[in-house]
Amino acid sequence: MKFLVNLFVCLCAVTIFSCSENPVAGDGAGVVTTNGIAGVIKTDDGSVAANTNIRVRSKDYLSDVSSFAKSSAKTYDTKTDENGYFQIRSQDTLMKVGEYFIEAYQGDSLMDFMAVHLESHDTIKEVNGTLEFPSLVSGKVSRKILNGSGAWVQVYGLERIVLVDTSGKFNVPLPAGNFTFRVLNVDSEVDAEDVDSVFAVSGDTTNIGVVYPGYRRPEFPSLTGYAFRNTGFTSSAAVVRLIPFGFNPVSDSLPDYFLTDTDQYGGYLFHGLDNGLYRVEVRHLKQGVFATVDSIAITGTENSAPSCTLSTPGSIQVSFTAGLTETAGYIYLPGTGVFIQYDNDDYAAGYVILPWVPAGNYTSLYYAKNKSLEGNVLIGENIVVGPGKTTVLD
Repeated sequence: MKFLVNLFVCLCAVTIFSCSENPVAGDGAGVVTTNGIAGVIKTDDGSVAANTNIRVRSKDYLSDVSSFAKSSAKTYDTKTDENGYFQIRSQDTLMKVGEYFIEAYQGDSLMDFMAVHLESHDTIKEVNGTLEFPSLVSGKVSRKILNGSGAWVQVYGLERIVLVDTSGKFNVPLPAGNFTFRVLNVDSEVDAEDVDSVFAVSGDTTNIGVVYPGYRRPEFPSLTGYAFRNTGFTSSAAVVRLIPFGFNPVSDSLPDYFLTDTDQYGGYLFHGLDNGLYRVEVRHLKQGVFATVDSIAITGTENSAPSCTLSTPGSIQVSFTAGLTETAGYIYLPGTGVFIQYDNDDYAAGYVILPWVPAGNYTSLYYAKNKSLEGNVLIGENIVVGPGKTTVLD
């Protein structure tokens, strides 16, 4: 699989390719010996990769994004010769000892990576690599990091910088390997978040979900699922919420990583979860449709939810003769994300309508005076809501 990638296409991994050390001797007194990196790059059929771009960056290097995120590390660039060979010597470049990432790439389609440790003694570090098809790492930046502006995505040790789109989504082309990302707001690095152990596979796409402050690594339990329209086609760009068992939509709040969107195939992914029971709510505001999946048990590392089909939601109308006497407060369905806050104007109308209620059966409907659930009162039981229908509680 081949991806079209931008000018910043490069690569990284943590696999070290058959490195060796060849001492370089001086010719006599006063001759300067070298510390450097050299190697041969080939294509996957064994041919030498002539005229291949080579970039060498320190392991902690970050591509420039703004005045507060610039890297002061020196960069090293060259090309392979007609035999696929390259060399960078510290005698020429004042290269310091330490960890380096070597990026080799041809245009936007073939890439490879090598990681080396440059020793303190006089040595040429030799590395060999093979160009492969790139991978793609996708994800989304949380609203808290975006903070109404935007965000950058960087990769440590690479000449890589991606500006997320208006919804916070990003796609970063990479070779196969294990990477560390850095995500930060365009105006401030206060909530900059490092994401390590991001694995990518050549010719494939890896989705790391939502990146938020305090991001939990993907090896924690995950949940995947798909949403469809009633036409049978998948539903993209729908908002998906993960609701834990016992959730109260008035008094509780969801963490950033419990919110995501469906992709172009109608798929969604949550990770960093704890074991337990959950409910998934999928809502597409533009299309005016809603779907839910109840009683999803998270019990292991990888979990999948049954597919759901979006349909027109219903509503519940509560009159002030049905046990509801307060002039302001909240009406909510416990265990869901559905609630509404009403005020004196609604009271004057004589009823309150709870909108966007997915079709289904609900055991209870409650009133609360405030978010502390003061004056919590049961105002309805065993309520049936049909698609596009309003259920009236008199």
